Amino acid sequence: MKPLPYNKIARSFLAFWLLIALLVASPGGILPAEASHATQTIGSTEILANPPRVIFKALYVPGGSGEHLLAPQAALDPNAPQLATINVNYIGSWPADAKAAFEYAKHIWEVSLSSSVPIVVDATWESMGTNVLGSTSPHDAIRFTASPAPGGALINTWYPIALANKLGSKDYNGSTEEIDARFNSDFPAWYFGTDGNVDVNHWDFASVALHELAHGLGFAGSMSVDSTGTGSWGNLGYPFIFDLFAVNGQNQKLTNTGMFQNPSAALGSQLTSNQVYFDGAHAVAAAGGKKPQLYDPDPWEQGSSFSHLDEAAYPAASGNALMTPFLFNGEVEHAPGPITLGIFQDLGWGLQANLPPRTFLPLLN
Repeated sequence: MKPLPYNKIARSFLAFWLLIALLVASPGGILPAEASHATQTIGSTEILANPPRVIFKALYVPGGSGEHLLAPQAALDPNAPQLATINVNYIGSWPADAKAAFEYAKHIWEVSLSSSVPIVVDATWESMGTNVLGSTSPHDAIRFTASPAPGGALINTWYPIALANKLGSKDYNGSTEEIDARFNSDFPAWYFGTDGNVDVNHWDFASVALHELAHGLGFAGSMSVDSTGTGSWGNLGYPFIFDLFAVNGQNQKLTNTGMFQNPSAALGSQLTSNQVYFDGAHAVAAAGGKKPQLYDPDPWEQGSSFSHLDEAAYPAASGNALMTPFLFNGEVEHAPGPITLGIFQDLGWGLQANLPPRTFLPLLN
């Protein structure tokens, strides 16, 4: 799909820029956290329904973003080995070209991560408000309660269901989907092409789909700060696997309850310090020996804080901007980037070789 001709853009100019004013004026998250309390014990596992949901938002920059990071060549090669299978249930009135872009994005993950258990996604096309592009959560999380846990997993730690299935080589939740992803049917400026030729008046849907799938696969934690400034993590006293890698600027683990009680104002202060990092060996190596910085602004932004890479540390054109909390007009992120892949490896995913992305800057009329 090509960008809209200029005369069509001009006819909706006023409405479009009124939308942009709203986007700039409302950078905070607008979706509440979803309760995560219901559990079910099956053998030596406990299943948690409704893990935390993460959102992805649109922001506008005058002149648009110059980042056009295209998919690894192997993702476009029909003979490239596919190490995982992602099956999608499309719910709602999906445009055909939006489906095609989603299929393109999910294939990038299929050739990047490995799992012997098919991953099912419920992808819903629905109204989501002003500046939200999409939101995602794993449908369930698994806690292994007996040692040794399968696949090198830690006991008494919540794993997103797709990752738990991969580690155990077993479909723990049966016919239920692994990922619940939602995309904004009301957003007026989507670009559904997969060629990276998005203009500065549109937002790239394939980038959003790739980003949302990453959250469903495990790029998300449970750290949170409430309206009183109290920070907390976990469910039933157990952390999510992503949480365990969180450290502050002094390399102190945020899940260390001897240092930061859970819940506590001290933990809340840490989570809004702009000094929270992901301390995983593969992620650190991918970041050139530095701990990747997570997004932790003050005040806390529900649905955005903690479960993203920091926007300032990894701006568009950094090669690691896919998992930041905002997508800019004209920005294209069709590759996970080395830091995101390193984080997935630290969480427990197996990877195909770190595939270098292709970058190009198209001339836009």
